[in-house]
Amino acid sequence: IDFAYLGDPEKYDSHSHVLRDEETEEERRKKITDQEHLEGAFIAEFENNLNEFHQLFSDVLLYYLDICIFADKLESCHYVQYNIGSLLQHGQGKQLLVETIYLYGSALIAIEMYIPGTIRERLLIAHQRYCKNETTASKGVTPSNLQAPVNNFEQLCKLFQRTDRECIQDEMPIIPTHFLDRMGILPSLLEQVIHALMTHDMYEDKVSFPSFKHRTARLSKQASNIFVILQFHPKMMAQSDLMRQVVDRFFGDN
Repeated sequence: IDFAYLGDPEKYDSHSHVLRDEETEEERRKKITDQEHLEGAFIAEFENNLNEFHQLFSDVLLYYLDICIFADKLESCHYVQYNIGSLLQHGQGKQLLVETIYLYGSALIAIEMYIPGTIRERLLIAHQRYCKNETTASKGVTPSNLQAPVNNFEQLCKLFQRTDRECIQDEMPIIPTHFLDRMGILPSLLEQVIHALMTHDMYEDKVSFPSFKHRTARLSKQASNIFVILQFHPKMMAQSDLMRQVVDRFFGDN
């Protein structure tokens, strides 16, 4: 059962969704009993698997919430010595910011590629219905300016609901529109990180690739970073001038 369960939980918990109007009362009772036995066998066999997938989804969500906390603290100068701009001038600091967002985006893309949306929805609903023991990972740690329930089920549903893409392909898929920005990251952070990727040599590989002909190879790591990070800011992707600069800088010899 996917997110259709959320529209009428009683219908599915009472197993009335498997019944037909033309069935007799005895047939209905037998079908409900069979359904209960089937669900009991499913829980006994797959409860650990449900917990493992839920742990994966919860860890990705908590990582996102940690990014929000970090971004809010940078924006408010909580760290005194550093804000977003000054951290992007720091050699290792700018790598930290870029790779933090890139890792989160890569995790979402990998989940979209290998766990189709219908499966994600069914896993979340099955865990919510059958697995009563909450783990630490299912309890939310949220940014100080947000007030979220202890159970992050609604946030998990928002982050991992199905997209228009439902099949697994060997080649890199087109990332569904507005997939990575479902739960936004601070826009000012994204804009400054993208600007830094466009203007800085993040990994200082010029010594290894001194020739201008090798610029694309030298900036290949940053090309991967900006490809993912731009997905969090669709408005910037709609700016044709900016995208032209991205192509010229990172993919000029392709």
